[in-house]
Amino acid sequence: MSMVKVEHVKRMHIELSSKCNASCPGCPRNVRGGYDLPWLDKGEWKLEQFKHFFSPEFLQQIDSILFCGNYGDPGTCIDLARICEYIKQCHWELNIRIHTNGGMRTTEFWKQLAQVLNHNKDTVIFSIDGLEDTNHLYRRNVVWAKLMSNVQAYLDEGGQATWEFLLFGHNQHQLEQAQQISRDMGFENFFYKKAFGFTDEVGGKALNGMQVLDRKGKFDYLIPAPDDSNLNIYHKSNVDRHGQKFDPEIFDLVKPVFERHFEHQKRDLHEHLQSGHLDWLDEHKYISCMSWNNKEIFVDAQGGVHPCCFLGHVSQQSDGIMQHQYWDWIQKNVGMDNINLNNYSLKHILDESGYFDKIEATWGISKHRDGKIALCTKHCMSKHNPIDSLYESQKRQQQIREQQKQEQDQ
Repeated sequence: MSMVKVEHVKRMHIELSSKCNASCPGCPRNVRGGYDLPWLDKGEWKLEQFKHFFSPEFLQQIDSILFCGNYGDPGTCIDLARICEYIKQCHWELNIRIHTNGGMRTTEFWKQLAQVLNHNKDTVIFSIDGLEDTNHLYRRNVVWAKLMSNVQAYLDEGGQATWEFLLFGHNQHQLEQAQQISRDMGFENFFYKKAFGFTDEVGGKALNGMQVLDRKGKFDYLIPAPDDSNLNIYHKSNVDRHGQKFDPEIFDLVKPVFERHFEHQKRDLHEHLQSGHLDWLDEHKYISCMSWNNKEIFVDAQGGVHPCCFLGHVSQQSDGIMQHQYWDWIQKNVGMDNINLNNYSLKHILDESGYFDKIEATWGISKHRDGKIALCTKHCMSKHNPIDSLYESQKRQQQIREQQKQEQDQ
């Protein structure tokens, strides 16, 4: 198998901005919903950059573009509507999907976005996790009244939209009500999925809840996992849903420790690898690469090109042993500057630098401690892919809706 070359690319996942109005506890841009990472590079694309990176001829070969970020929300990109307009001028039938929390900008911004999109092809996916009394518990800093005004302005202008609902213990009882509201407002689709963040990354152990910190790094409240009978223990509580005590004073220590953690992990990368922290992945020998299967690339807010968003986290030096392994590999084998569209063309990065082919070459290594890229195995192992369940219910939900429409038409 040969990795994706520029003429192969059919789909792009683009992070237009690494800025965000929200502070979601599960987002890698911040510390458990509190303060942003001190090294976070906050930037956004401009229309002229987009035009420079992607010519009309190149866009004509693209089937779809997803605007969704690892660290930012595309709605914070001031040129979002103008970029979409340029894309549609180059290729009207190209499918655009935009993931956003919807809580930023003005109603006029959302009207303009709806006006430039193809209402038969393009959609905005609004991440709305509950109702007025619950959405802000995960989508921190998103104001419900502003969100609803923005969404309604977009819908009234003819825009097609999907409501995507993350299930937590505090909002799962609102699922049916949210579905009804979505229909009343004019949403085309409604999807729901269980939230991540309730599993220990080291041992795979189920966690009691998702800890949320304030801007000073102190414990604020706990978000309970979905499918729990106790839905009310989340606000300003020092007791988790199984009665285990949290000590708020512990979190006074979080900020300085976390700020030192990244450099510490880089220094100890070799030690972590040799001590077997990634050995549990060694049994998975084969990789079915989503980038290759989908003919897709990911481009981050800084212009870095990657096979997928999972590897793209490295642009901001994301925390975790797998991310540090990949960061170290890039620095030794490619160099971050050499895979950036601000320095080189997409053709050079995909066809001439050998970047993607070098990634593929690591898959033949038997052990991750010897250089096989762990992120590739974790997300694209062929026997079991953990992200397969991410939207496992969406296809079924879509089938049910189509069946209901057919019954109504008869």
